[in-house]
Amino acid sequence: MRLSARTVTGLRALVALARSGNGGLTLSALAERSGAPAAYLAKLVAPLKAAGLVGSTRGFRGGVSLAAPPSRIAAGRVLDALEGPLLEREPAAGSGDPAVEALRAGLEGAMRAWLEGVTLEDLAARPGLDDWTI
Repeated sequence: MRLSARTVTGLRALVALARSGNGGLTLSALAERSGAPAAYLAKLVAPLKAAGLVGSTRGFRGGVSLAAPPSRIAAGRVLDALEGPLLEREPAAGSGDPAVEALRAGLEGAMRAWLEGVTLEDLAARPGLDDWTI
């Protein structure tokens, strides 16, 4: 499974928010901590907000904050918000074979279960996203 640059950037931003404590961060502070341009992060806020993962406030003291404690935000929810479904819901191209479909369904179930067990708190406790292994 490959994660898009959009999803990796979104995860880095959410991990930066998790590491920042209870308060939110301005987009410029979040950009500095996550290593992504503020303009790009601004585009990611909308789908994350729509998924109920972040909140945002406009104005002088505005910024972005997590909508729930990091221990209650599963990585699977982040991937759903930024990537869409993990695997195609329709049968594998040209297979029509029940054994292949069972394998596909099993893979999706295993990935989903693992991703729902990993939270932003877990990711924030690691030194970096690049060294995460199963």
